[in-house]
Amino acid sequence: MKETSVKEVPELDSRAFRIAVLGPENAGKSTLVNALMGREVTEVSEVPGTTKTVSGYRWTSREFPLYVFDTVGLADERGKRSKRGVRAEDVAEKLGRYDLALFVVDVTRHVGPETLRALHVIKYAADLETLLVANKIDLLDRGELEERLERIRERTGHRPIPVSALTGEGIGRLLREIERRVREKRRTLRAAPGYR
Repeated sequence: MKETSVKEVPELDSRAFRIAVLGPENAGKSTLVNALMGREVTEVSEVPGTTKTVSGYRWTSREFPLYVFDTVGLADERGKRSKRGVRAEDVAEKLGRYDLALFVVDVTRHVGPETLRALHVIKYAADLETLLVANKIDLLDRGELEERLERIRERTGHRPIPVSALTGEGIGRLLREIERRVREKRRTLRAAPGYR
């Protein structure tokens, strides 16, 4: 099976903040990118492997240069992947030029060892600040959702941000958290020696 290459981020404004949207296939990454952008910029499908390459989109409404990158889905819980999927290690080595990862999981599915391993690789091997996004909350009732979110928190060590990329629920909260991280990063950069 031919491996899918993970393209590096193209040369952009050096001040630009780069966000990688990562996670297992069919977790709703492309739908989330569309929700964040406020319009349909990337193809969405039920078929695993629809996203075949890394695609970057600029948020023109933000007060600072900000790019969001939709990525190829990671291997599933059995370590398998579609013909287009990739392993977390294949992605990690390309992430050095990103500033933040949104790691998306499907809240209706069990967070198994492969997802935990991928999350660990992204956060620690790539040394990338990571927000865990629990998507598809519209598919669960309130009680079951709270139980699933707590289970995800216990298993991953991250407090997930619950959203429905399809309905838009929780997207405002996610945007506020992203913007908070961007402001923190910009303050850190300004304080660094040699910043202009």
